[in-house]
Amino acid sequence: MVAGGATGGGDGDRSNAGQVTDGDYVLVELTEFRQLDGQPQWAELAQARLATATWSFDGGSFVFDPPDVRTDLFPLRGSVEPIDGGGLRFEAAGFVTDGTNSQTESTIFGTIRPADGGLLLQATWMTSGASAAVVNGAGFGSSSVNAYEFAGFVG
Repeated sequence: MVAGGATGGGDGDRSNAGQVTDGDYVLVELTEFRQLDGQPQWAELAQARLATATWSFDGGSFVFDPPDVRTDLFPLRGSVEPIDGGGLRFEAAGFVTDGTNSQTESTIFGTIRPADGGLLLQATWMTSGASAAVVNGAGFGSSSVNAYEFAGFVG
């Protein structure tokens, strides 16, 4: 819970300045978004997922749970560590292998800290996939990457 704020999905209010404490947060205002890699048409879906994702902090653990994603890869689970000023540094990752020739990985890392009368979350989220096959002695492969940097206030 955040001093003066709500947990379990937030209350749509970013006026809850204070130290980051255990609880669930959602973005209430996305202030920056930049696609670092990937197809341009993927950016809108990524923003929608970020807008409704849950960011959970519990002791030394962290969970990033966006909606409408692969359930074998998400939610991403990881750890947190305190930083100066009452904030936290977080990181989480997930990895799945689909059969013997395909794999997908997702990673998120960043900080959450008091700023400008609220709690500011700044992060980078990357997901990549690769697959390979040999058909009639000829090798084939494909890969994809999408990566985003963003910032916003959570409640």
